[in-house]
Amino acid sequence: MDASELVPGDIVLVQSGDKVPVDLRLVQLRYIRVDESASTEESVAEVKNTKPVPEDVMIGDQFCLGFSSTLGTYGQSRGTVIGTGDNTEVGKIQKSIAVA
Repeated sequence: MDASELVPGDIVLVQSGDKVPVDLRLVQLRYIRVDESASTEESVAEVKNTKPVPEDVMIGDQFCLGFSSTLGTYGQSRGTVIGTGDNTEVGKIQKSIAVA
């Protein structure tokens, strides 16, 4: 399925080498690591988990979420779509830059 056809609630599988197509809430995983350096400037891939975090936590500390345009570097995960297009974290950043 093409990423442009995904909607909130769909289930997406991500494994090492995959680009995360949309924002996901991770619901099942096998030791997934994700390179989020484009949005967090972290130099090391993040180990993800399924434990919920408070809403006001910075993007780099939201370990239970997978973000659009990041790259799976190790392991596998399954997540529920929570944001697409302009409603992803990357989309929000692009909109804020366009306004500035």
